[in-house]
Amino acid sequence: MRRRIGDAADRRKIKRLLKNNNPVWKQTRLTALKMAFSPDNPVSLIAESCGVGVTTVNRWIASYKDGGL
Repeated sequence: MRRRIGDAADRRKIKRLLKNNNPVWKQTRLTALKMAFSPDNPVSLIAESCGVGVTTVNRWIASYKDGGL
């Protein structure tokens, strides 16, 4: 099972950001991160749901882990 990423504050921030009128690319990335916060969602499911590749989702998660939101 994957490790859980993100703390409670980041999860709340993403939830709040998703309510904003963001460009499509930003909404997609925020949605992917929100899904990644749950250890039950494999990267392949996140990629398929967001319409991007697994490599892209892995890159977004790595970027989050390195620099946060």
